[in-house]
Amino acid sequence: MKKTIRFLLTIVALCLLVSPAPIASAQAPGPGQKQKTRLFLLSRTDMTSVKDEVLAGIYQLADASLMDLVKDGLESRDIPVEAVKSGQDISPDAAQFILVVKIENIELGRKRPFGRTARVKVSYAFQNKDRFELVRRTVEETSAQKWQNCIDKISGQIVNDTSSDLAKQSVPGKSNKTQ
Repeated sequence: MKKTIRFLLTIVALCLLVSPAPIASAQAPGPGQKQKTRLFLLSRTDMTSVKDEVLAGIYQLADASLMDLVKDGLESRDIPVEAVKSGQDISPDAAQFILVVKIENIELGRKRPFGRTARVKVSYAFQNKDRFELVRRTVEETSAQKWQNCIDKISGQIVNDTSSDLAKQSVPGKSNKTQ
């Protein structure tokens, strides 16, 4: 029994010594390897201008939901995302981009038996590490049931557009000035 355990331990020790996988994954990318692009996610939604307390609460919930959905959507596409509270939290890095998202307007319509009509307008800008705006877009969605449906659709659009913008920026020889 002792010989079997000693034999198994020897094999495990040899495998750990010979296997380069854990060592390679802990190292920084070499000159031939490409560093993964980092994306900072920044909300610029201004809730101080909203006078109605109920609507201000909806703005707060919508902003938090939108930021979470965008972050999760981009990470599901293997894009590392770091949500930051302010522009000062963005650290200088050679391979980074910034996505600035702002809820421009939330309109709540009249109540209906199946929900409340809502219209949400969001603008977002895709910037490089120098804060140069590469792309700016505005999207507006309407739902006959609830504002959360609008946020879901808008977040999907932002994720699609941003992942496409990142792919365009990673093409070698492509200029950073698009659109």
